[in-house]
Formats: sequence, C-alpha cells, structure tokens
Amino acid sequence: MPRRHLKALLLLMGAFAFGYNMATFLHELGHALAAWAIGGTVQRIVVHPFSWSSTLYETVPSHPLLVHSAGVLFAVLVGVLLLVLRWSWYNPWAELLSLTAICAIIDNGIYLIVDSTLGAGGDGTSLLAMGLPWALVAGLGVMLALAGGVIAAVLVPRLGLEPSDGIPARLLILEGAIGPYLLVMIAYHWLSNRDEILLWLVYVAIGLAMLAGAAAASRFLQTRLPWLRRQRTVQPTWPAATASLILGLAAILFGLLTAGD
Repeated sequence: MPRRHLKALLLLMGAFAFGYNMATFLHELGHALAAWAIGGTVQRIVVHPFSWSSTLYETVPSHPLLVHSAGVLFAVLVGVLLLVLRWSWYNPWAELLSLTAICAIIDNGIYLIVDSTLGAGGDGTSLLAMGLPWALVAGLGVMLALAGGVIAAVLVPRLGLEPSDGIPARLLILEGAIGPYLLVMIAYHWLSNRDEILLWLVYVAIGLAMLAGAAAASRFLQTRLPWLRRQRTVQPTWPAATASLILGLAAILFGLLTAGD
C-alpha cells in the first residue's frame, strides 16, 4: 500500500471513530433539546460507542412524536450545516467535520430502516406505534442513507486520491478504515447481547455495502465529472493521521467510561 493511501486510511479510521460518536451525541442531544423545549426533564445522555445510546428522562415528556423524531431531525440538520462549513475547507482536519456530518446523515438513515423493519424498540419502532406509516419512516431512512452515500462518494477524493487510483485502492482505504469499527460492534454484541445480534448484523452489513458503493461511486464520479477532477485535494499527513487516531480513541474511551456510570 502506498504511504499516501496508508495515511488516508489511518486519518479516516480516527475521523470515523470521532465522527460516529459525535453524530450519536447529536442524535441524543436532539431528543434532549426537544424534551426541554416542551417542559420535560432530562437526567442524562448516554453515548455508547458500540451499542445503543439513549437519553434518560426524569419526567416523561409530553408530545412523544416530537421527542422521538427530534433525534434524527436534529442530527441531520447539524450534519448538513457541518457540510456547508466544511465544503471549502481543504485541510486534513476537515475530515473530522466530514465524518461527523456523513455519519449523522447515513447512520440515522440506516437506524430508521433497521429499527422500523426489524422492531428494535428505538425511535423507528416508536414512530410506527404512534401511527406513522412504515413506508414514511423507512422511506426517510432510505433517502438519508442514499444522500449520505452520495456525499461520501463526492468527498472521498479529498483524501488525496487521484482519478488514477482504482476501485480496489479506494475499497481498501474505506473498508480498512471503517470496517474494523463495525466488526467490533458485532463482537461486542456477540459477547454481551446476543439476543440482538441479528439487528447489528443487518446494520453492519448495510454499512459495509455502502462503503463498497462509495468506493466505486467515488471513482466513477471523479473520472466522469470535470469539476470533481479539478477539485483540490489535500494529502493526509502523519501528524494529522496520528492526531485523528488519538481523538477517535478518546471518543471511544469516553463513551465506554461514561456509559457504565
């Protein structure tokens, strides 16, 4: 593997760990803000890096439809705002914003699809119980996941990839950077919560498939769209990759330490 590819992989690995946990926090913060806005009392927010996260209430909030939908809506809205801020920022550090934004969009989409279809007991299940049609909830999930996938494919070349970098190289970078995190999720539930292993297998399978799609789509778009070929790229550096890994590990450790309080 060329050094520039290895640096891109490591930068992306840390940025994903950081971005995934930040996106999860944004989702739970959306629930909390909605509850506070309508007079509810929030006890704490729990962000688990490998399992379910939650917002714990001291008093059950009214308007449950608003509270249950606020997590997805708030996270996606912040994700879009982060993308706007990041779009003209050509710097390895920008990947922390990129991965937070992309995770906020894609992860919430997959969450709605899996939860509303398999009944995991999360927001999708609750929205269905309140009378929203499955086609609406799952359809919104599909739209978010696809939109996030397209955005990811457009941003992948900014990792310093050239049009000559083929699909196998892109696949190795994306799957090598993000795949291990997803597999740890499976291992965690296999060891601690095997009753829900099917849900997480489906979740991870969709994620791995989307990474493969982003690898192929990024090459196709970069070689077919002149404006994307002219897009500036920033070669990842060892200091940026190292700092990204440290921040990603810190996010994971913080989540593990606080989730068990």
